[in-house]
Amino acid sequence: MPTTLVKLVGVDDIDIPSNAQTIRRVVDLSFVVDNTTSLVLGTDVSQDVIDRSKDFVGNFNESIDRIALVKYAFGAEVPVGFNNARGFSKATIENEIDAFEFGGNGNPNQFTNASEGMWRAIDALINVNNPASLRVIVFFTDGAPNTFASNFSFNGGIGNRIGAIRSSDTTSGTPRGLWEANMVADPIPSLGIS
Repeated sequence: MPTTLVKLVGVDDIDIPSNAQTIRRVVDLSFVVDNTTSLVLGTDVSQDVIDRSKDFVGNFNESIDRIALVKYAFGAEVPVGFNNARGFSKATIENEIDAFEFGGNGNPNQFTNASEGMWRAIDALINVNNPASLRVIVFFTDGAPNTFASNFSFNGGIGNRIGAIRSSDTTSGTPRGLWEANMVADPIPSLGIS
């Protein structure tokens, strides 16, 4: 840097040292990935989803970050939850991503229960031990949700049922049926909904 006053004593310029440091906050990440049949119908992009998901996970630090993996289609599940301590196993998450079954064992129904996937992601972040100051949900999907889950109450002696309702593929919005939890292929026949 050029000088002004010290030029009187013969110093024309002075070297100024500098250094920089990048600091990144640790993160708790709920990573939600679409496993619906629509990813294999027409142009099969399921391998792209697997590859990009593993690439994405590779951007995080296994020692300090935490990742919970959530997958959804008809319902949602958390194959890899948060560790109690900081860190995660990249190999464990990649193995679970490699095991994705899009649409669930070849089921032709295109359930996209995004709401349950999001709920599971939020639940994981709310209940994590010693949460990070940065908590994030990353949501991978290829389309609009067409299914939602709840605890449904029915009259006429049927009682409460936990399940999912799927909309039709048309603009009518007519429900396609109520599917009980753990039943994917057939709607509940006793309800008279098809």
